[in-house]
Amino acid sequence: MSENLFDSNPLLDSVAILARARERGQADHLPYAGCLFPDEAWALFQRGDAVIVDVRTLGELQDVGAVPKAPHAAWALAPAMTRNPHFVEDLSKVVQLTDNVLFLCRSARRSDFAAQAVSKEGWPNAFNILEGFEGTGADGWLS
Repeated sequence: MSENLFDSNPLLDSVAILARARERGQADHLPYAGCLFPDEAWALFQRGDAVIVDVRTLGELQDVGAVPKAPHAAWALAPAMTRNPHFVEDLSKVVQLTDNVLFLCRSARRSDFAAQAVSKEGWPNAFNILEGFEGTGADGWLS
């Protein structure tokens, strides 16, 4: 993954990565645990210290690609892109309340909404993956 403009270091241990993510969240006054860059999320996921949940539509997963072995819970339903009324229920089928849950979408907007929603429902370890799956060309998961 490409290095981003911020102080991201996936070589840190998982505790340090999560602490930085929480610090970013506090600095930005986020209503959920925090936010991570794609390289940090991938490091946590590979180590088994977090679960990446892709919140894009099934069509996006099929057309653009997906993170291998990452579970799916759609935030919005195509084609109208209306909020999935069963999102938290769907999420509960693929992760546990106490997991470090890292939400990923195309641009980091739906994943932000997903993290907000589950935090309101009492999920303490909800994180947003910044830059999204596609990013803006120089960033994002695919870069």
